[in-house]
Amino acid sequence: MRARDDGGSRRLRDVLRCNVVDGRYPDGVLPGEGELMLIYGARRATVRDALAMLREEGVVERVQGVGTYAVRERYVAPISELHGTDGADDGLLALRIRPIVLDRRVVPAPDAAAERLGVASGDPVLCLDYVATIAGEPFAVATNYMAFPEADAVTDVPFDSDFYSLLDDSGLELGGSDWVLSAVNADAQIAALLEVAPGTAVMLGEEDIWDASGRIYDFAVCYFRTDRFVFSSTDWAIGGRGGTRPLARSPRVPRLDAS
Repeated sequence: MRARDDGGSRRLRDVLRCNVVDGRYPDGVLPGEGELMLIYGARRATVRDALAMLREEGVVERVQGVGTYAVRERYVAPISELHGTDGADDGLLALRIRPIVLDRRVVPAPDAAAERLGVASGDPVLCLDYVATIAGEPFAVATNYMAFPEADAVTDVPFDSDFYSLLDDSGLELGGSDWVLSAVNADAQIAALLEVAPGTAVMLGEEDIWDASGRIYDFAVCYFRTDRFVFSSTDWAIGGRGGTRPLARSPRVPRLDAS
């Protein structure tokens, strides 16, 4: 266990991580230790400790003769995309997600899924199990259990983008959704699918999707790689609480065109 300090290395780690996520370092290469000491007025031990924390997280790597560099780009998406409410034509996920389907067949509903979907345990539901990739790299594993008759609607529809696009292409109604998010350590199977080391911290999400009447027709369990994918959230309007339309989108959330 690393010796405790006054929090300086932790705070410097947080600042450097933000800079990496925001793409502030040319070619992903971080300043050297000496330059970081000058920029932040930090001791060499503090800088080295902060960089060691980032390496442990998998955010940066150190190469002899090159220096410290960001291991990979993190994709920042508005949290509204978790709910399928962001624009499908220009959203980050809609343009970049490519699913690798692991299983797509009718199975007996497990008890947890049956309870969410309001069916009897063992009743037939569609199981759609897949790895979501961005730029060819896995960032999430999702297992969706879908009740009938909605399951019939998606049976023969191509699944080649994000899950909400599949619902839209199937003509299914999206009344709303909710998520419960937490952090867990990836087991061997999830780690292999996400291409991370077993025990790596990942984000676990459970989602319910319902129609306009409030009837839940889809229940999902998802695991996200947080070194590849992070969410941003904006909900600010004149008038304080009760406002629903943001005045501006954060510049941290990229808006991409189809090109």
